[in-house]
Amino acid sequence: TKDGKYIYEFAAYIKKDDRNKFIDAIATSKNAQYIYEFANNLNVADVSKLTDAIAVTKNAKYIYKFACDIKGANKDKLTDGIIATKRNEYIFKFACEVEGANESKLTDAIISTKDAEYIYNFARKITRADVGKLTNAIMATKDAKYIYKYACDIKRADKDKLTDAIIKTKNSDYIYNFAKNVQGANIDK
Repeated sequence: TKDGKYIYEFAAYIKKDDRNKFIDAIATSKNAQYIYEFANNLNVADVSKLTDAIAVTKNAKYIYKFACDIKGANKDKLTDGIIATKRNEYIFKFACEVEGANESKLTDAIISTKDAEYIYNFARKITRADVGKLTNAIMATKDAKYIYKYACDIKRADKDKLTDAIIKTKNSDYIYNFAKNVQGANIDK
């Protein structure tokens, strides 16, 4: 059978030494939940096949859980897997919580979403992220609220560039708040 649930349940009832024989079967099931459960609960010795299998499922929840919980999992493959899901919330959580995650790839993934809120939060939480890239990305969104918040909260951001970007939004409330509250803002523009 290729049903991940049945493979997992059967493997749970056999001797520990024989469980590794079921790795190929659970991996080809393509069922992210049971691939994760198998790796997490059945103490298999080699998780590389399971890492490969879960990374291609496009199931953001279980790729994230696998990266957090499974010792020896290849974080680079899981980074590629989480990016392929295109789920902003999980890409962000993965970057924040998975030790050894490829921050450069995750930065590019968040930028590609063009979601101002996630770009802003990524810059705030991931201290080693490329602020130059993220500044350009937040400006490209043309979202006055998040350009303003970014300028206020991201100390290493280029304030001159952000001043130009906030002016281009033509949002008078945020332009006023920007000029009033952003340290280093060039209010003479």
